[in-house]
Parts: sequence; C-alpha cells; structure tokens
Amino acid sequence: MIGLVLKTYCNLVRNAFLPESLADLPEETRRAYEGWTLTKAELPSAWLPQCVRTVRQCAEALRNVIPPESEFNNLPQELVFDLRTDTMRTILKQAIDDVSKLNTKETWVLDTNDSSGSTTQLPGMFENCINESVSHLNDVVIRVKAGEHDIFNDRTTQEQATALCIDLVKAYIQTLEKCAFDEPAQDDSMNSDPLLDGSTKMLDGVPPLRRRLIITLSNCHYSLEKIMPRLVETLDKHGYHETNKVMQFAEESFDELDAKLFDQYVELKVEPIVGQLEQSMYTGQFDWSTAKEPMSVRDYIKECISHIVEAHAEVYSILSTDFLPRIISHIVDMVAEEINRLIFSITKFNKNGALQARIDLLAFKLAVERCLTAKYRKCLDEAIARVPKSNQHKDEQKIDRIINQFQQQFKFHLLAFSQLDILSDE
Repeated sequence: MIGLVLKTYCNLVRNAFLPESLADLPEETRRAYEGWTLTKAELPSAWLPQCVRTVRQCAEALRNVIPPESEFNNLPQELVFDLRTDTMRTILKQAIDDVSKLNTKETWVLDTNDSSGSTTQLPGMFENCINESVSHLNDVVIRVKAGEHDIFNDRTTQEQATALCIDLVKAYIQTLEKCAFDEPAQDDSMNSDPLLDGSTKMLDGVPPLRRRLIITLSNCHYSLEKIMPRLVETLDKHGYHETNKVMQFAEESFDELDAKLFDQYVELKVEPIVGQLEQSMYTGQFDWSTAKEPMSVRDYIKECISHIVEAHAEVYSILSTDFLPRIISHIVDMVAEEINRLIFSITKFNKNGALQARIDLLAFKLAVERCLTAKYRKCLDEAIARVPKSNQHKDEQKIDRIINQFQQQFKFHLLAFSQLDILSDE
C-alpha cells in the first residue's frame, strides 16, 4: 500500500515538472497522473526552488517510513535527483535569457576606475545575475542532504552544467556586441551615416557609434580581467566542474570581440583622416613642381596630427592607458602608409617643393615617431628618402627653424605622444 502511494506521488510530481520522464509509460497510465492546472512551461521559474524544497522535505520524511529493502526505496531519491538536475538547467537557462536582455538596461553612465578605465554598469549586472543564480542553485540544488547524491558526480550533468555556463558567457558577449553595434531608432530626417558620423551627440541617451565602441571595449576588457576570474572562483567554490573550459571559452570570445571592436573603431578614426589627406595636400591647387618658398609646416600635416590627438583624447577619457599605444599606433601606422603612397605618387619636385615635403614629413615623424611600429617607421623613412635632399647649409637651417617653430606652436599636441611607446614592433 505504501509503495503504491509512493509511486503515485512520485509520478504526479514527475508529470508536473518532468513529464518527459514518463514517456515510457503507457498512455492510459500517464493519463492517470494528469490534472495539474499549470503545465511546467506555465509555472513561473521563481516558484521552482520552493517546489524543490517541498519535494526534498517530503522525500526525507518518506525515507523514515519506507523499509530499506523495499523495491520502492529509490523512487524518492531518483525523483529528487532528477528534479534538482532539471532545476539547475531551468535556472541557468533563465539566467541566460536574463543576460541576453541586459543591453536593454544599459544606461551608458560611466564609472571611472584608475586601473581599469571607465566602465558602465553592464559588467556588474552580468556578475550579479550569475551570482544570484548560483546562490539560488546552491541553496536548493547543489547542497547535498542525507540520502541524496551529488548531482555533479553524474558525468552528463557535469557536461550540461559546463555547456550552460559557456552559454551564459556567450549570451553576455552577444549583449556587449548589441550594445556596441545596434543603432537606436531615429527620425527619418536624420540621414547621417552612423559609420561616418563624427557627431558626439547622444540619441535617446545612447552615445554615437565610435563612443559606444570604446566604452564596450572597456567593458569587454574589465569583464575578462576582473569579472570572469571572480565568477569562475564562485563556480569552483560551489562544486562546478570543468570551469577551466568556461574560462578558456571566455578568453577566446572576449579576444574575438575585442578585435572586432578595435578594428571598427580604428576604421572609423582612420577613414576620415586618410580620406581627406590627399585633398588637403593639394588644397588651393598646390603643385610640388611649382611650390613657393616654404614658410611653415603645411596644414594637411597639422590636420592629421590634430585628428590623431583627438582620437588620443577620446580613448584616454574612457579606456585604461594600456590601450593607448595599441590604438594610436595603429592609427598612426595607417596614416604613415597613406603619406608614403602620396609622396611616391608625386612625379616632380622643384627645389621649394622638395624642401616643403621634407619639412612636412620630418614634422610628422617628430610628432608620431614614438607610436610608429618598425614596419611603418621604415615606410615613413622611405617617403623621406624619396624627396630630393638639398646640400645647401642654408636650406638645412631653414628646415631646422621651421621644425622648431612647429614644435613651439604644437607643443600641447606633441605632449599627447610624449608618453606613448608602442607595445611591440609587429
């Protein structure tokens, strides 16, 4: 009699929470366990932990009345094990869904940290979401009571938990990407291309694309360096297995997103500089073969340096200083490559044109030399060597005088480059 009651109870609970586990029973037998007003899909996940607690308490009480030799003795244990495993999956899947929607909660309000740069609340929201889920699971699912089995001793459950934790990281990566690249809705009257828009205006509280890119880059860096080690430590502490796989996936995914954000930001900054360089060089129908005596560094070089300093200020205001050499050197390299192309496309210099070109190139090199990688430093040197050199001492004096004048006029611009050294000569 006790066995029949016990079996009926376990199957009723299974039909409510684990209907797929009764799939092998005859249809008529399964129908006897129907009658729940809510299906599993309709039951709010917030109620699931309380349901598990109740079933565990019931199973614990039943162990005291069921003889050890009874053929029904394992039914409560198997039910509790399956229910705990299913609850782990359900709560982690709910966490994945919550993380995937965090982009809708992004406020773009920056919190500045001297060592990590400026970040928004998004990494913290991700960490809180995971910690709350793990805490819930620890109280209801992970902690093993007398007569129960550790769910992580089951290899299939281990693999499922690892896969779900990886999916959590994947959902967060996708959320970061949406924050960076998804454009807010705008009026039809606003026809500017977001890729080329240099505006710093916010639309519905959302910064323009280039600013979103570096903010997300900072969030990405902070998440990998600070958030993920703490989360992995928490998972380890609560008995999760193979957390090294979760960390390895996170490192690979964050690196991939970092590269995507970096490339897009550099493209946004380099494209207008390089795109305007040739036009600025030949403003006023300037001709290297009929140039007048040089009086100063020409405006196209000054504009280049000003645009690079603008990028420096934008990066410095948000990212940690570790990012500056990486981003600025890449921008400088691309500009140097374009200057090289333009110099080699010049077919003829007169004496003044050669002096002017040498002055311009030396001024640019003076400003950005600390940021150039070896490959593009050579590229700039080749451009300088391409310009005919005067052997007259007075010409060298003129070059020195104009360069010194340029240094005085642009001393604050040059300060931006004075503390930068490239990280490698790749």
